[in-house]
Amino acid sequence: MVDEKIVYEFGGPVGVSILMVLFPALMCYLYICLMSHSGKCVNPISEQFWRDGLPTVMPNMYAAQMYLGFTVWQAVTARFLPGMLVKGLPVPSLNNEQLVYNCN
Repeated sequence: MVDEKIVYEFGGPVGVSILMVLFPALMCYLYICLMSHSGKCVNPISEQFWRDGLPTVMPNMYAAQMYLGFTVWQAVTARFLPGMLVKGLPVPSLNNEQLVYNCN
């Protein structure tokens, strides 16, 4: 049985898109306040705040290489390491077909 009414959480697609943009910006703001202003909250609208603070949150080459290497490692291990194959629950929209999942 398929639900008759779709219920969105977090404001639906628009709300989630806003959260995906605002949360990283909030984390950058808080980090800049902590590192450049001794934890004091300052005006985030001023251009000077971002001009002085943005270099502190930009990754250097070593950080970029570590992140990219970890991402490649995750992709390789997810693709090639063995795992148990298990059937999921029946999906009503697929005529109760059970999809197979790799649990690695």
